[in-house]
Amino acid sequence: MCPTLTLIAVCIALTTSTTVRAQGLPMQDSATRAAMIGAATKMNQPADFVLGHREELALSAEQVSKLNALARAMRDSAGVRKAHMLSQMKARKPMPATMAAAGWTGPIDEKALRVEMCQNSERSVEISLAMAYDRRAVAALMTLAPPEVRLLRPDGGEVVVP
Repeated sequence: MCPTLTLIAVCIALTTSTTVRAQGLPMQDSATRAAMIGAATKMNQPADFVLGHREELALSAEQVSKLNALARAMRDSAGVRKAHMLSQMKARKPMPATMAAAGWTGPIDEKALRVEMCQNSERSVEISLAMAYDRRAVAALMTLAPPEVRLLRPDGGEVVVP
């Protein structure tokens, strides 16, 4: 799972714990938080997620074989994706307008804030697209599809599902 999504899952778990405690209810234990993080992780690895439910989905031996190959490929590419995202995050310029807007006083540079947020959105779109293509590759194996499915990426590349 990419670091940003891991961070989001942890933040959700911690926020939920804080909110529950503030309402006077018992705080979630570590097992519940671990289960939440694990569920988020599985959803971001669609081939592994589907393989975990192979009996419920009544997958054929051929589907299981193809999903295993796809899961290996997704795990292999996960490191490259994480490295790419981390390099983008490190190369990211400071966002002074965003930092200023987060404060309680001082002027708000709306134009600069919009520019910074648009740049940040572009990075989020890349992550969302990669996850969407992964899910489509798995879905192609779950349906009656031709023996080979080619999924086109916006950058012109292809993902071939045998």
